[in-house]
Amino acid sequence: MNKIFQTFSQPLRVIIMIPLFLAFGYALWAVSIFILNSAWWGLTMEQLTKIQNLNNFPNKTRVLQVIQFLSQACVFLAPPVLFWLFFGKASVNRFLMNKPNISIWLVPILVILYIPVMEVISTFNERIIPEGSWLENTFKPMEESAAQLMESMLQMNGLGDLFINLFIMAFVPAICEEFLFRGLIQGQLTKLFKNIHLGIWFTAIIFSAIHLQFYGFLPRMVLGALFGYLMIHTGSIWTSVLAHLINNGLAVLTWYFVQHSDSINMEQIEQTGTSPSQLIIILGALGLMGVIFMKRSPWSLLKKKYYEVIMFDITEIPIVDQEKDNTSLDS
Repeated sequence: MNKIFQTFSQPLRVIIMIPLFLAFGYALWAVSIFILNSAWWGLTMEQLTKIQNLNNFPNKTRVLQVIQFLSQACVFLAPPVLFWLFFGKASVNRFLMNKPNISIWLVPILVILYIPVMEVISTFNERIIPEGSWLENTFKPMEESAAQLMESMLQMNGLGDLFINLFIMAFVPAICEEFLFRGLIQGQLTKLFKNIHLGIWFTAIIFSAIHLQFYGFLPRMVLGALFGYLMIHTGSIWTSVLAHLINNGLAVLTWYFVQHSDSINMEQIEQTGTSPSQLIIILGALGLMGVIFMKRSPWSLLKKKYYEVIMFDITEIPIVDQEKDNTSLDS
């Protein structure tokens, strides 16, 4: 059966099949939540959609963590797995299996240096939204709801809660989101456009938009592009997985230390490294690291395979001789 799907053209795979697999993943997530809620939680639909506001619900944090885990597994991981099954492993770029080159050891430094830059871009993102405009009226409530949801999930009373959140909010998204965006969508868009830069930036736009947080749209888009370039210039998706893991993990650790320290607050952390002189040094360091990544990049050797669309010729499917088949059954 998968040979039939492998005859699909690249536009059909991107425009029809990927959205179809995403819709299936979302439906699977919704059904899973419905079953769990019916069996254990017993919440009304209104309570379930606004669970972050249920301060008197004792298991609120755990329910939010389960919902987050299932959304990652169903919405983000299921589509690339389905694409692999339907179109064959050759249709997915081979960066999924490659070992990264030695440049991967620079990734932690790169991600840490990007954090102040992301804060500056985030501030710019907020300022371009006119105060009192329909954009603010539309997106600010969504932003406040997302922030409230995040705060509810990141209430950590001890190391046990910290490790759970590191797993659910750092490790799991690093795997699931990178396999979807860099492993599937970026590869398929690049094959469609025949241009790696278009593939990376269109994927970064989708990556940022799907989070539904417009006030953080630009920094998350640039972060998504960074993940995309890291993958192609180290030859492996595991580099972008590591970068994603470090980025999310540092955010969780920051929240934990802010909650358990009287001398550290979030505002101090957000302002670290954002002065003009500090930014010049950071941007210079990032530029130098970019040169190192590109000089060691295996992209020139891998791009032919990355652009290649593996399709099955339907004329190669054997046609069963019905008369011969019936004769063999009679005998």
